[in-house]
Amino acid sequence: MTSPARTTPRPRIAVVEDEHDLRDAVVDYLVASGYQTWGTDSAEAAYRQLVVEPVDIVLLDLGLPGEDGYSACRHLRQIPTLGVIVISAHDTVEDRVRAFECGADIYLQKPAAMREIVANIEALSRRLSQAPMPLPPQATTPGWRLNPVDWVLRSPEGRAISLSAQEFKFLQCLVKVGCNAQVSKREIADSLWGNHLSVDFARIDVLLTRLRRKCLEEGGQPLPVKTVTAYGYLLTAPCHME
Repeated sequence: MTSPARTTPRPRIAVVEDEHDLRDAVVDYLVASGYQTWGTDSAEAAYRQLVVEPVDIVLLDLGLPGEDGYSACRHLRQIPTLGVIVISAHDTVEDRVRAFECGADIYLQKPAAMREIVANIEALSRRLSQAPMPLPPQATTPGWRLNPVDWVLRSPEGRAISLSAQEFKFLQCLVKVGCNAQVSKREIADSLWGNHLSVDFARIDVLLTRLRRKCLEEGGQPLPVKTVTAYGYLLTAPCHME
């Protein structure tokens, strides 16, 4: 008996796993199985990639470097349409309960068989497709807005993200040149700290990581900023000064 033809597109998948060989094996298997899939080794890298390549389901390890999987799960669940499958070597009741409290939809123990991973992806995809969809924005809904008085970034849905002085200046540099226009790290550093040749550009990356996390937590969606390798940053969506 033949299986019925698939009537919905396959979900897009992200694999967030710091073990290189395991991540590559899962990504390769999913791609070979027909899923659009990418992988990263940290939560911070995942936030950056989600801006330019959104997904439907994240396969998430808990023992990540930097921000751990529990914290990442909480931030990812701020995106209402996103599903999270935790795949972890930890398998105590406390680990499972904590992961579910952070927003995980499914918890699998390592080593998980590839067929089991795919079966859970499909089950979660069906569940997500049956969930009520968020109301589409009205035609009059504005895009991202930056308020220079209150130092607030507003999402297209109107959710307010409070900014520090440096976070505001960083975004102001990008808003001034407009969507998809690149701004160098040197220009941003000069705006943040003045014209000091010895500024460590890594400080900007730390600031941006904090801002991405805040945007997910308070704004409910990824910050529309893309890192341009070896140069600087650009806005990936329109943002206007209020």
